[in-house]
Amino acid sequence: MYTVAVVDDVRVEGDELARLLRETPRSEELDVVTFSDAASLVRRMGSGWRPDILFMDIRLNDGSEPASGTGQTGIDAVACLREHGLSAPVVYVSGYDSCHTAVYRTGHVCYLRKPFGADEVSEALGYAVEARERWAASPVRLRVAGSERVLRPAEIFYLESRLRRLVVHTEREGLETYGKLGDLLESLPSHFVRCHQSFAVNLDHVEELSAASIRLANGCEVPVSRRWRPQVREALFAHIRSGR
Repeated sequence: MYTVAVVDDVRVEGDELARLLRETPRSEELDVVTFSDAASLVRRMGSGWRPDILFMDIRLNDGSEPASGTGQTGIDAVACLREHGLSAPVVYVSGYDSCHTAVYRTGHVCYLRKPFGADEVSEALGYAVEARERWAASPVRLRVAGSERVLRPAEIFYLESRLRRLVVHTEREGLETYGKLGDLLESLPSHFVRCHQSFAVNLDHVEELSAASIRLANGCEVPVSRRWRPQVREALFAHIRSGR
């Protein structure tokens, strides 16, 4: 499941982009959330929420053309969001060709030119998903007992939070480190999903989902809370259908 943030101060345009995203072939894998400004997104991120992909309109706030240099642009907003921990691939959205050079001030995967249709949105989403998966599949570095361990995401079966500590469970061992569950999930592929306030699982290793637990391929049972079960079930079925 990919969480997609759409930021556009013109509500009707943001809603239209969200609609097109929900109608792409990947629609069942998406949770699309719209924001009218970057500040609203920053506040949401302050609670620990993070988007996997960001569609950012370049023309924000005062309605001026970005090339005029007045007001905050979406490019400025992305630079600020990076400082607040945003790691998601960015698709810039604009009706102005004058932004093509300015967008290289920040990393981005695509430039979506208004007006756009379903095909263009689907293509831009595809680029963003590929970028997200490439980044998230990178090795994870953990500080364990005074030394550094490097793991591939595929080696991880599930994650467990114990107060300020995290236990990263592989097939045969549990590696204890310091950190937050949400922060580590940010660095992992989208098929790592939260199933409980203190647990997250790698869907690649799930063998059975019951009302109160998940059984993994190594025989481990991981609890599933009532709050998280609908999202886990939806993510698991989407993962199976995608064939990943």
